[in-house]
Amino acid sequence: MNSLSKWQQEIGDWAREAFPQATERTILSHLRNEVNTELFPGCDADELADVVLLVLHLANMRGIDLEAEIEAKHEINTGRTWAAVKNAEGFYPHVEPEPDELPAFKWIDADNPSLMWTCPRCRQVYKSKRSDHPGYCPVCMIGDRTNAV
Repeated sequence: MNSLSKWQQEIGDWAREAFPQATERTILSHLRNEVNTELFPGCDADELADVVLLVLHLANMRGIDLEAEIEAKHEINTGRTWAAVKNAEGFYPHVEPEPDELPAFKWIDADNPSLMWTCPRCRQVYKSKRSDHPGYCPVCMIGDRTNAV
């Protein structure tokens, strides 16, 4: 059985040869069509597979390690609180924590002099010394902007 990474590479290689003119825009357009017209009405296995193949093609084109991203996103999702009631669109959204409930910034390697840390909300990775850490994420602006972590 192939891993997701191997499937992504295989699909990407095949798609580059089969569809040399494909762009991110054409893949997304095809994906949108599959989801809206084929998958949504009946959700059969064949159409669901088409959606996954298009996502693998796009991830390969963008150079995204989808397997690693899925693992990281699953870790985030399992740590989230989810609404008990469907929203207006018909799905169960995650509940955004209050700023004081967010986990602390995660230092990736505390023994490394050029430290890497990641924001608990947006998962953006930064490189800075612990003493130079701003104490907040400049992307999503969470954290204490008056004290370094």
